[in-house]
This record gives sequence, C-alpha cells and structure tokens, in this order.
Amino acid sequence: MVRFLEWVRLVFEKNFQLKVPARRTVVCFWPSEKSSQNISPISHANGFFIDLPSRGHIVIRSSKDWQMTALHEFAHLWTRQKMKRHVAWLDEGIACYFEGFRGEKGKVETGLPVYGRVHALKAGSWLSEEKLFTANHSTEIKGDSERAMFYSQSWLMGHMLRL
Repeated sequence: MVRFLEWVRLVFEKNFQLKVPARRTVVCFWPSEKSSQNISPISHANGFFIDLPSRGHIVIRSSKDWQMTALHEFAHLWTRQKMKRHVAWLDEGIACYFEGFRGEKGKVETGLPVYGRVHALKAGSWLSEEKLFTANHSTEIKGDSERAMFYSQSWLMGHMLRL
C-alpha cells in the first residue's frame, strides 16, 4: 500500500508539474466501511479528502477498490493545490478521470475507461445539464443512481476537456 501511494505521489509531481505540498498529507485506511461511519462527512463514498489548515487528510474507508479510491482522492489533493475553488462537476470529473490510471514500464496512462462509470452512462438516465452544472457538491445529488450518474457524467466531461 505504502509503495503504491508513494508511486502515485511521484507520478503526480513529475508528470503534472505539481510541487510537493508544503504541508504533509495523512492517509488513513479504515478496516471496514462500518467502523468509519462516524468519522465520514460523506456516507456514500469509499473515501474522502479533507483539506485542513494544518494538513490534508485522505481517508480510505473500504478495501474494495482502494487503489482507485486513493487515485481519486489524491487527484482532489493535487487539483486543490492548483485551483482553490471550482465547480463540483469539474472537481469530481478530474478526480474520476484519474481513477482510470495505469503505469507500466515507465509509461503513464490516465483517463482510461472505468467499467462502473461507462456502464452507468450506457444504462442509466442522465442528469439534466442544469443539475450537473449547478451542483456545488456531490452531496447535493440525492439517491445512489443519480449520484453514480453525476460522477459518471463528470468523468465524461473531464475526459472531453482532456481530449
């Protein structure tokens, strides 16, 4: 785990012209979702990032897809370094974009399709433009299927911006 997280940090720094944050970031792994319910500000997420004045905290609440969750939350950490405030679809779109990340033989690929995101776009009812673009935070989107669609459409918008 530590090796993977350190590798992700180095990839972000070297490939995306990001500086090492002046403050350290604490990464916490909880043994199960149930045991972390009391500390999570977002009940629907496998993890979350909190930027406090003293340091950033990444909390990973489940061993399920922990690497994808770590990539997502690290993307939040680094985008906050570059852009202090931005709209929810862009924030989540960039973070979801980095979930599809692969590094092999010194080559890094980002934005690869993630099955759950693509499946939601193919199978679900899309959110209206107004709902997608006016949400201030993903917690404003109610219901699991709408929230999954919000993340998926945000991923798609982030992917389109990258093209």
